[in-house]
Amino acid sequence: MSHTSDVRGTLKLHGEGSASARPDVAELDLGVVTEAKTAGGAMQDNALRMTRVIGEMKALGILGDGLQTAGISLMPVYDNEEKSPTRGQIIAYRAEDTLRVRCDIEQTGAALDAGIAAGANIASGVRFALKNEVPLREKALAAAVEDAQRAARVVAKALGAKLQPPHLIEIVSTSGASVTRMSKSIEVGTPVEAGTVSVRASIAVERHYHVE
Repeated sequence: MSHTSDVRGTLKLHGEGSASARPDVAELDLGVVTEAKTAGGAMQDNALRMTRVIGEMKALGILGDGLQTAGISLMPVYDNEEKSPTRGQIIAYRAEDTLRVRCDIEQTGAALDAGIAAGANIASGVRFALKNEVPLREKALAAAVEDAQRAARVVAKALGAKLQPPHLIEIVSTSGASVTRMSKSIEVGTPVEAGTVSVRASIAVERHYHVE
C-alpha cells in the first residue's frame, strides 16, 4: 500500500515596483516684498510691482491656472534699536505678495529671470512634477505585481509546489512623484536642472499552494 501526503498552505508575498519619467512641469514661487511709511503705501507699491511680474509671466504665455496668488500679507515694522527714541513703535509697514507659477520645464529659467527683472525680490526653490501622474503610478503598480509574481514562481519551484491564483491582493502604498536625480540642463537665462521623477508602489499578495 502506498501513502501519499498533500501539504497545503498559504504563501504571503510582497512586491515592490517603481517607474520613472522626465518631469514636464515646474512650479516656482515669486515674491514681492516692499516697505513704506504707511500701510497703504506699502500695499500700493507692492501691487504695482506684482502687476509687472504677472504681466511678464503672461507675456511668456503662462496663463490661467499657471498663475496663482499663494499669499498676501501686511505687517508693521517695529523699531528695535535699543537706544532709539522711537523704540517699540511702528516705523514702517511691510507688504508681501507671493505668486505661484506653474509652467513648462523649458520656461523655468526665463520665468525666473523675467520675474526678478520685473520686481520680484524673493524666489523660492523650483519644484518639478508631472502634469499627469496616473500613467506612472499604474506602471509602478504593474511592476510591483510582477515582482510578487516572480517571487512566487521562485518559491514554488524550490518547494515543488503548485500555486493557486491569488486570493488576496492589497496595495500597501504608492508614493507621489518625486525628483530622484538631476538629468537635464535648461540653457535659457538662469540655468535650471530638471530631475527625473519616480513613483514607488508596494503590494501584498496571498496565494494558496499544495505540495503532493
